Order: sequence, then structure tokens, then C-alpha cells
Amino acid sequence: MNLKISQLSQESWLRFKTIRLKGLLEDPLAFGGSYEEELHFDEAQWREFTSNIWFALIDDRIVGMIGLVKDINSSNGQLISFWVEPSYRRKGIGKALVFAIQEYARNNSMEKLFLFVTVTQETSIRLYEKMGFVKKASYKDRISKGGSSYDQYYLEWNPGISDDSL
Repeated sequence: MNLKISQLSQESWLRFKTIRLKGLLEDPLAFGGSYEEELHFDEAQWREFTSNIWFALIDDRIVGMIGLVKDINSSNGQLISFWVEPSYRRKGIGKALVFAIQEYARNNSMEKLFLFVTVTQETSIRLYEKMGFVKKASYKDRISKGGSSYDQYYLEWNPGISDDSL
């Protein structure tokens, strides 16, 4: 397996749209947005969104993604849009995606990464914790999907804390 983690140019917006919409259909609780909303994004919205995403590519095929939105008022960043195609899970791709964002944070003097994750996403939560993220809070009914409300955890990672065990 020849895995490459890379940001793609905004010209790749259609590739991103395809994988994002697939992820929203297959695993809606992994995302803050919804398929119904994002299906109607225009090209400019997709291009802008693409610039915040790192992709996992195998033989130039996108098999996963993760995003980072930098806070304009601090040196913190929010991890978003983490998803790996089901047939590629448990192969180290998720770990490689999270690590790429952590390396970016280290190299760009970011103070903290944070994320929200639906409590039902147990596999993702275990991965985040293995990668050094720590649960800091729990929010009841923070996200609504398909007429149901779900609790979410808030997790943080600090680049200054040693994670040599990885």
C-alpha cells in the first residue's frame, strides 16, 4: 500500500466534493454538516473548503481526509472532517492523517488542536486518545442528525506535551 498524505489544490475541489458527500451519506455522525446542506454548495464554497483539508491517497485515489481550521484570534486550530473509507480502516490511514495535522501544528507553532466528536464514534475517540488528545468536556445534545440529538466530547491536544510513545 503506497499511502501519501497531502493537501490538494483548490482545482481538486470536485474530488473533495465526491469523497465528502460519500462520507456524509455513509457516516453522517462523523461530520458537523449534512449531505442535504452540502449537496447544494457552489464551486466557490467547495474550493475554499478544499484548502483546509489533507487527503489520504493510495495510488492517487482519495481514501480518507482530515481538516484543520485555524482560529484567527489565537494560535489554536480545530480538527474537522476526519473520515476514512470503510474498506481502508484499521490500516493506519487514520493515524497518518491525524499525525499529519499534528506535524503541521508543531511546525507552525500552534498552541493547541481541539475537536468535537460524537460519543458514538468510539473507534475515532480511541484513535484520538492514542494520538495524545485528552477529553476536556462533554456536551449533551450538541448535534442533531436525522431527527435525533447526540452528545459530543470536546478533546484537546497540545504540541508541547511529549508524545514520544507514538
